[in-house]
Amino acid sequence: MLRCCLTLLVVGWACATSAPGQDQPSAIATPEEAQFFEKQIRPILAARCSECHGDLKQESGLRVDSRAALLKGGDSGPAIHEGQLEDSLLLRVISYGGDIQMPPQQKLPDEELALLTTWIRGGAAM
Repeated sequence: MLRCCLTLLVVGWACATSAPGQDQPSAIATPEEAQFFEKQIRPILAARCSECHGDLKQESGLRVDSRAALLKGGDSGPAIHEGQLEDSLLLRVISYGGDIQMPPQQKLPDEELALLTTWIRGGAAM
C-alpha cells in the first residue's frame, strides 16, 4: 500500500511539473550564479530592457524578467535556447548582429554587452 501511494505521488508530481502549456522551469542557479545575476545582470535588464519587455509592457510579446519568459520568447521566437545559447536571439539582438537591434536607441556599452554575453553563454541562470 505504501509503495502504491509513493508511486502515485511521484507520478502525480511528474505530471504536474511537465503539464503542456506551462512555462519551462527555471534553471537552478548556484549561489555564485544567483549573485552574478542579481548584482550584474538584473540591473542591466531593469535599466535597458524592462520598460518595453517587463511586467507592464511586452513589446513584440517578449518579457525579460524570468528565465521561463526568455525561453518562451515573443513574436520572433524564443529569446534563449537551452543547449544552443550561442545562437540565442537575445544574444544576436543585443550584439546588433541582425535586422533587430536592441536596445533600439543605441548599442549597449561593451562592458554590459560582455556581462550579458557571459550570462547567456553560461546558461542564463537567475
